[in-house]
Order: sequence, then C-alpha cells, then structure tokens
Amino acid sequence: MRRIWILIPGQAFDKGKTRLAPVLNAAARRRFSRDSLVHVVRTARRVVNARRIIVVSRAGEVLGLARRLGVGALRESGRGLNAAVSEASIHAARRGAAGTLVLHADLPGITVQEISILIQKLTCHSGVVLAPDELRQGSNALGLRPPGNIPYRFGRGSFEKHRSEARRARVCLRIVQSQGLAFDVDTPENHSRLNELLMRCSR
Repeated sequence: MRRIWILIPGQAFDKGKTRLAPVLNAAARRRFSRDSLVHVVRTARRVVNARRIIVVSRAGEVLGLARRLGVGALRESGRGLNAAVSEASIHAARRGAAGTLVLHADLPGITVQEISILIQKLTCHSGVVLAPDELRQGSNALGLRPPGNIPYRFGRGSFEKHRSEARRARVCLRIVQSQGLAFDVDTPENHSRLNELLMRCSR
C-alpha cells in the first residue's frame, strides 16, 4: 500500500459547480468546493502517507491549501484535466510510485474504507480499478498499476472510455461501486440529497 500514490485534481474554488447556481450563490459554491477538497484530502491522509498524496491544480489557492493540509502540491500546465493527472502521474512514478489512484475533489461522502478498498485492489493485482458515478457515465476514481498503463480519458462518457482503454491494453479491470465513491455533487438534486444525508447523520 505504501507505493500507491493518490492524485487529486482541483480547480479554482470559484470556477466549479456552476450547475449549483440555482441553490447556492457564488460564495456558497466556493465554500462547498473548498470543503469537499478538504474532506477528500483528509480522508486520503488516513489511508496513505501524506507524502504520497498530490493535489494538482493551476490555482494558487488550491495549491496553498494542499500545502497547509500537509500534502504535495503540483502546478499543472493548464492543458486540461487529463493532462493534469498525467503530469501528476509522471511526477509520482519518478518518485517510485508503483501505482496511482486519481480521486476527484468533489466526493463529499467518500470514506476511509472505500479508499482502502481501491488501494488494496491495486496493491494485490496490477491493472485498472475504476469507480463510476451513480449513472455509470463518469469516472469518480481511477487506479492504474503501473502508472500510465492506459491513457486518462476523463470527461463526458469517461466510464465507458476507460473500460475500452483497459480492454484495448489487455489489462485486468476491476470495477468498484459504493455510495461514497459514486455520489458526486453536480446538480441541485445532488445537493438536496447531500443535505438529506447530512441531516440523517446528525440525528
């Protein structure tokens, strides 16, 4: 488990979650994006050594927060998400990573157990570990061992694209589905569900 690195791409806090505008104003969206990143980083730190966690971003505020949280901060070139995680993967591989696990920063329900399962699967077997969103359209987590064994294809329809890349590369593919991994918050409906879950947990 020590040689699996976690990569967390993050954009400027005021750039994301625009689809939540009907229910959150700009300040609230910014705060939500920041809090989500903090949750993912802190949860990841409970699974792997902080030196094996990299937040990759163009935004100085994101990189500064990563450093304050005690993890690595890598400034990306600005050529898009796939280029950013590729750059972080190369960075990790040069420092001895046997595998990499990309976690998106907007997974407010992700748990230690879920990250541990992904890393355990990567540790035990080489290949690809893929966690889809609820609609099985996007890829909310993607583990590769060794790093770069398939190209990153994040974006619309990335779940099927990553599956196709794994088949093309003839590597073992394991799909992991669980609530915290699948639940990202992109729409007002998602945000409403999150509030319901938080209310239940507080009772």
